[in-house]
Amino acid sequence: MHLRVCLLLIVFFTVSSGASQLKFSQEEQAYLNNHKEILYCIDPDWMPFEKIENGQHIGMSSDYFRLFSELSGANFKLHVVPDWQHSMYAIKQGDCTVFSFLNFTQSRSEYLLFSDVILNSQNVIVARSNVKYLVDHTGLSGKTLGLVPDYAQDEYVKNYYPEINVVPIQNELDGLKRVTKGELDATSASIHLFSMYAEKYNFDDLKIVGYSRRNDELRVAVVKTEPILIDIFNKMIGAIEEQQHIEIFKKWNPVAYEEKPDATLAWQIATILLVLSIFLVERFVSSKRANHKLLKINEQLRTTQHQLEQQNIQLKYLSIHDGLTKVHNRKHIYDLMRKNTNLAKRHDKPLTMILIDLDDFKSINDALGHAEGDMVLERFGQILLASIRAGDAAGRWGGEEFIVLCQETTILGAHDMAERIRAAALDIQLKNNRRVTCSVGIAQLIFDETIEQWFERADKAMYQAKADGRNRIVIAP
Repeated sequence: MHLRVCLLLIVFFTVSSGASQLKFSQEEQAYLNNHKEILYCIDPDWMPFEKIENGQHIGMSSDYFRLFSELSGANFKLHVVPDWQHSMYAIKQGDCTVFSFLNFTQSRSEYLLFSDVILNSQNVIVARSNVKYLVDHTGLSGKTLGLVPDYAQDEYVKNYYPEINVVPIQNELDGLKRVTKGELDATSASIHLFSMYAEKYNFDDLKIVGYSRRNDELRVAVVKTEPILIDIFNKMIGAIEEQQHIEIFKKWNPVAYEEKPDATLAWQIATILLVLSIFLVERFVSSKRANHKLLKINEQLRTTQHQLEQQNIQLKYLSIHDGLTKVHNRKHIYDLMRKNTNLAKRHDKPLTMILIDLDDFKSINDALGHAEGDMVLERFGQILLASIRAGDAAGRWGGEEFIVLCQETTILGAHDMAERIRAAALDIQLKNNRRVTCSVGIAQLIFDETIEQWFERADKAMYQAKADGRNRIVIAP
């Protein structure tokens, strides 16, 4: 089954290149000092993400929690349970304080707080090989779809596709096996899991027939009684380097590349060519049939090639953009800072940085929920993209902090742009009619300063804007 590479191409990480030194506030450090042992729950059977094996936590989330222990000094202790339902019961009852790798849903937000996204992963719809391709769940109207109860996919499908007959399954592997046996029309699974199980259990009669519009956005969840712990987790998530994300992914998602051609496929092609040659000599009619088959094969190859090209384009886009706001991610905006700094100095052209921080953003999340906070970030990303010119670049530096790089632009031009952005932010509509404001610092690159010195000047100007009352612009000296 040729799934080793293709299925993993569309997976990407939400990467935050954090500061080299992680600093907690006095209140956060006091919390860690007073909570040396923090109980957490996981999904006991959800590899490669996580699993409980012989009482031990394994999988991708296990490596992240080891990093969290190193960064915070806290002892995160696993609360061992037999299955997913018991894990959810434990977090609701307060038997554990933290839940790893959990999707945000509206029902869960009633008793849990959610961190920034650690990992994004595509969810796919899997059915028998003879089933036609679907755009999304719409094509399953009146069909049976296996879903794990209380998973985010379960809540999503029941809310938006009530015409689908949802059948509870024990786990994603159970769903795949029941589709193979014909007990279910389809099931939904993470592309990670389907890739792993397709190789391990040789599900040759199954294929991906569509993609879910609801993908996994895996976060750490914390009981609502411990809000400070979410701030601690967000700082730790932001401090994880990109290389660490990549190493964890490679460790638990090994991709087997074939170094030599598939002999079976080669024999199949050779057989087709041999049969075609005989038919050309013997009968003209048979040759036409053979040619028709070859045309279909070529058409399938072209379709597959086009799909892979589109997936590669998508993967390249996702690798340099923030998934929520659609502006550049932290790593790429820093790369552009370094590149543009060198060009500006070499050609003696002005280069100006606009550093923006949304005011009191934590209170928006706390008062209105993370869904409303995500809406604000998404809308602000749209404002940035609509405000910049060709050649400029906008990026999400982290959390609610953004950077705009203005090429061949002095302080005056950058100030005009910053004012348009600040004014546009006021138009973002919140549930309680509260206005969204931002504090802005502007700094033009000085010839002999480093990127770090340049950023520090913009950062100080931005914090001065906050100190002066927020919702204003300050120019760095």
